[in-house]
Amino acid sequence: MSSYKTLLFVALASTLVLGCKPKNPDLYGVATPATPPVANNETYGGETFIPADRPEQPAIPEGTQVNVPATPDAQSSERITQVDSEIFKPKLDVVVFMDPSDSMNDDQANLRRNIRMFSENFASKMQFLDLHLGVVSAWDSISFAGVDKRCDLGQLRPVGGNRGSFSGDCSSSQSEAPYITSATDLSLWGPTLAFGVESFERDGNGKVTLRSGPQHEEVFSPVIAALRPESQQMNKNFRRNDAHLAVIFFTDTDDFDYVNIQQDALKQDANTRATLEREAALLSNDKRESLEVLPAEVAQFLKSQEKENVSVSVYAALGRYNDWISTNGNTRGVYTNADYYIQQPGRGPRKIVELLNLMNGTGFDLRDSQYGSELSKIGNDIVKKSMRRTIVLERAPNIANLQRDPIIVKYGVRQVIPKSDQTGWSYRVETDSSGRSIHKIVVNEGVQLQLEPGARFSVEYTPVR
Repeated sequence: MSSYKTLLFVALASTLVLGCKPKNPDLYGVATPATPPVANNETYGGETFIPADRPEQPAIPEGTQVNVPATPDAQSSERITQVDSEIFKPKLDVVVFMDPSDSMNDDQANLRRNIRMFSENFASKMQFLDLHLGVVSAWDSISFAGVDKRCDLGQLRPVGGNRGSFSGDCSSSQSEAPYITSATDLSLWGPTLAFGVESFERDGNGKVTLRSGPQHEEVFSPVIAALRPESQQMNKNFRRNDAHLAVIFFTDTDDFDYVNIQQDALKQDANTRATLEREAALLSNDKRESLEVLPAEVAQFLKSQEKENVSVSVYAALGRYNDWISTNGNTRGVYTNADYYIQQPGRGPRKIVELLNLMNGTGFDLRDSQYGSELSKIGNDIVKKSMRRTIVLERAPNIANLQRDPIIVKYGVRQVIPKSDQTGWSYRVETDSSGRSIHKIVVNEGVQLQLEPGARFSVEYTPVR
C-alpha cells in the first residue's frame, strides 16, 4: 500500500507542475546561458573581416523566467541610403597647346594620322562625359606687340582648323563655341588640333607680318591666359571651376628663355641674331624677368585649380624628349627638323620637363615610333582621372563591425562598387578648420563602371547612434 501511495503522490505532483506551465510560450521562456552565434568570415569589398570575439554574457541561473519581447530591439539595424547630389556626368576641360612653327609641319601631319587613337578614348565615354577641348598656340610678347594677330593671347582656335581668311584667324569662332564638346563630330578633331603651321616672317621694315608665327615661342603664357577667369568671355565659358582639367603640350621647342635672350642669339643666322641683340638691348633686366615664366609658377597656377572633385593633370609630346631624359638633361647633337632652341647642344625641353615633374605628369617623344599608342595612353589616363568622385556623408558610419553593418556603394541601381584604393571606393575621415570630423567616400580613378545615362552614386550604411 505504501508503494501505491508513493506512486500516486508522484503523479499528482507531476500534474501540478505541468499545470503551472504558461499558456503563452511567446511571452515567457526559460532562460539558458547565452551562447553567441559564431559568424562565418565574410569577404567585403575584396577584404576578409573576421568578427571580433564578443564579450561573455553573465550567466543566468537555469530555469529563471525572463521577458522576451515579441519584436527584438532593432537599435543596430538602422540603415540609411544617401544618394549623391549630382548625376554622374563628369565635366572635363582639356587645353591642348599646339606649336605652329614651321618645324612642326611633319609632327602635325603625324598627329592628324594618329588623332583617332586619342579621340576614340573620349568617344566611347561621350554618353556621360561633359567635354570641353580647346586648342591654343604659341605667343610672342615682343614680336607680336602692336600686331593685329586676330588671335589674342590665350584665345582658343576655331573648331575645324583655319576656316578664316588666313592662317591664325580666330574670328570665325565668334558665332560658335571655339572648343570641341561631347557633340562634336570626330572628323573635326584632327583639323582642330593639327591646324597647320605659321612661318615666321617679317615685312620690308623688319616688322612681324600678320601671318607670321612667333620668333620667341612662349608655351606657358597662352595656356595660363586661356584658363584665367577674365578670358571666359573671349573663350565662351570654356573653363569650368567644377571640371577636371588636363593640359597637353605638342611642341619641338621649350618655353622661350627671355632672361638668356642674348645667349640664344649667338647661333642664329646673321639677320635673326642682329634682331635678337637689338631687342635684348631694348629690354631691361626687369622687363626680361617679367616676361619669363617659371615652371614652378605654372605648377602653382594649375594646382590652384584642384578641388575636392577636380583633378589637374599635365602631359607632353616633345621634341628631343628621349634625348633629354636619357642623358638627364645633358643633351648633345642636333635633333633633325626641330626648333632652334632645342637644336643647341646641351639644350632640350628643360622647362616643360620640369613642369611635368612638378605635376607628376608624363611625356613622350614627338618622333616616338609608338606615337599613336602613346596618344591613346594619354586619352585613357585623362578619362580615368575624370572618374574620381568624392561623396561627403551626412552622418558618421558605424565601422565597428562592417560584417554586420557593411558600407555598400552603388552606381545606378544594380552596380555594386568594390572596396579598393585603386579600382573601387575608399573611406576616409578628415578634420575641417573647426575641428569637426568629415566622413567621405571616395570613388577612385580606376573604378570600372558600365555607364548608365542619368545614374548616380549612392552609399548605404549604418550611422553611429
